[in-house]
Amino acid sequence: MPNDDMRKQGLTKVQLFLLFGAVGLVMWRMSNRTGGVEGLVVISDMSDGHVYRTGMRVENDTDIVINMTGSFETDAERALIATYGWIVNADDRSLVWIANRSQYVRDGVLGVVTDSIHITAGSYDVFYTTEGPTANSRSNAPFLGLKPFWTNDASQWSLSIAQPTGADIDNPDVFHADYHGFSPESEDLLWTTGIVGNRDASTHLFRVSAQAEVSIYAIGEICSRECDFGYIENVQNGTTVWMMNWENTMPAGGAETNRIFQGTITLDPGIYRAGFQSNGSHSGKSWRANPPHDPDGWGMTLSNVPRANIVSYDPWTQTTPFIDMTGIGDDELHKKQFKVNKKSTFLISAMGEITSQSSVYDYGWLERNDSHETIWKMSYRNSNIAGGDSKNRVETVFLELEPGTYTVYYQTDNSHSFEAFNSNRSKPDNPERWGLAVFPVSVNDSNEDDYTVLESSWGEEDQMDDTVSELFSGRESTVLIDFTRIGNDSQISETFEIERAIKVFVTATGELSTGSRQDYGWIEDAETGERVWEMTAKNTKHAGGRRDNRIFEGLVRLPEGRYIARYVSDFSHAYGDFGEDGPDDESLWGMRIVRNDR
Repeated sequence: MPNDDMRKQGLTKVQLFLLFGAVGLVMWRMSNRTGGVEGLVVISDMSDGHVYRTGMRVENDTDIVINMTGSFETDAERALIATYGWIVNADDRSLVWIANRSQYVRDGVLGVVTDSIHITAGSYDVFYTTEGPTANSRSNAPFLGLKPFWTNDASQWSLSIAQPTGADIDNPDVFHADYHGFSPESEDLLWTTGIVGNRDASTHLFRVSAQAEVSIYAIGEICSRECDFGYIENVQNGTTVWMMNWENTMPAGGAETNRIFQGTITLDPGIYRAGFQSNGSHSGKSWRANPPHDPDGWGMTLSNVPRANIVSYDPWTQTTPFIDMTGIGDDELHKKQFKVNKKSTFLISAMGEITSQSSVYDYGWLERNDSHETIWKMSYRNSNIAGGDSKNRVETVFLELEPGTYTVYYQTDNSHSFEAFNSNRSKPDNPERWGLAVFPVSVNDSNEDDYTVLESSWGEEDQMDDTVSELFSGRESTVLIDFTRIGNDSQISETFEIERAIKVFVTATGELSTGSRQDYGWIEDAETGERVWEMTAKNTKHAGGRRDNRIFEGLVRLPEGRYIARYVSDFSHAYGDFGEDGPDDESLWGMRIVRNDR
């Protein structure tokens, strides 16, 4: 019987034979080219995973002959077509030619098409895709190309365009030209996204003064989750008037999820936002399967706009903000209060530094004073890139506000602001807008009686009828107690006296949760020791940073008498020891009491 060494030698020979055979087969496939492809316009020498494009100019109406070699995904009878070419009119983006399944003469995986069409004078774009029919198609290729599969035959792929035999070859009507691409340029163009890439979002505001029609050309990906789609919303009432979906779109060519909307919608008077957003794969700049027939149309375009009724809306150039907190520097907290006299719509434009949904550094927010409810807060998800560094974000939001008093805030950290950006290259496109501005919104002219800007920045408590501006103005107010910038393990108290019943304004920031209080303040009657006011989880709101950072800002009514203000903190998480978990304004950690002296 053969010994173990002989068995091993025999096995090694078999392995080497198989390896050399596989390598030889791969080299044969690589070298088995069809030779030079001839024609007036040619696409050849391709590899898988690409979209190839060129241009064609036709001087006079003529006939052309198209020869194309492509591949089916496998050699199965009903296999999907994996690689192919097509022709698009460069002016109106209409499909001029693409082979249907019945035109292919198949040889296993390969398919050959010969066709002739009559074509009119003009400019054309010629494409060839080797991306594959599905997102997973290329990854399913067999090891070393040992089984019939479309990626094995890249050397065979080609598309050529020529004039028929007998045409005047010395004076052809067809010429190779530069690729034209989708670049709408017309007087009735309102807006276009251009080619949209992965994880991108683009929006545009426009005003409709009288009922009018607008044409929409949009190509995206419609699938079970949010993919790539366009929409139009009325920003004054928050309703979506149009959005791409499976029902209102048609197949756009290529992968099954590629869809196109091409039509007209009617818009009533109002202010609208058009937008297009994309997910993290398969877009105009990074395909994962065969693209649509108009690859550069991936995005959205609004056109055929009657200029008398529809114009772009830019609050910065067409209106004036009634609150302007822009040009903000490092380590600043700004706040401004305004009163809404009747239900109205307002626009807030904010620019700041945000790197992710949980990493917000320079940002703004809006609160309703009576309920301490946060109406709006700048976020990564709802903002767009503002130019320069990717962390520069800009957000434009429309808010319909009920009558009441509101406070708008803007907070910055200790770096990268209007005062000093990290570098000149990191500056946003409009650096002077770093901060926040509030604009009135109206289809026609705004009514300044709808709102009132209050001189004081103090808040106000529930059920108080007097405006804060009537109760407090900075020069006529006195600070009774100033326990701010309180550190760890502190117990501080001070007595003050009230000669007559008044309302005092209390600002107190501390560490509280539903079941416990670590850093907090209170006011007690000096004679009885009874607490007349104290910080609780219920009467405070989130102060920014860690969840248990809480703040009270409001009016407290005190009868005539002597009072003791007290504030305590535990051994951790206080002023000077916050790390990255501090509140929006760390300097307010503690308690401050202000009285009006009128």
